[in-house]
Amino acid sequence: MRLYKVKAKCGHVGRSYYILKDFYVKAIDGKEAAYKVRYSPRVKHHKKDAILSVQEITDEEFLKGRKMQMEDKYFNVHNSSDQRKCCAVDYSLVFAETKTVRRRKFKNSIYRSKLAKIIRKDLQQQMRGEL
Repeated sequence: MRLYKVKAKCGHVGRSYYILKDFYVKAIDGKEAAYKVRYSPRVKHHKKDAILSVQEITDEEFLKGRKMQMEDKYFNVHNSSDQRKCCAVDYSLVFAETKTVRRRKFKNSIYRSKLAKIIRKDLQQQMRGEL
């Protein structure tokens, strides 16, 4: 097993905000390390870009990092209310999530009917062996 430091986007700081935290995990490869961290508590696992980096580290860095992680108040509180009460998050380190533009389907019925006609014509040609 190898040791990895994984930087991930964590939540409980607002709906469209995140905080960057380092996780220290043991895994066979980097892909497994990223998977373990993405589905661990507090990580924004519904986001595709939740994992920012995966880096292989030494034993000393791993032990030092785990110790820092255990001492971090953010990982020791159990809900966002306790987090606010004991000031577990430095809000100067909170970042806004970038908005992604959703693609809209083109709902023009004339365009769709012409496209369907072209597709039918191509299928008929394929069946006859012309293409």
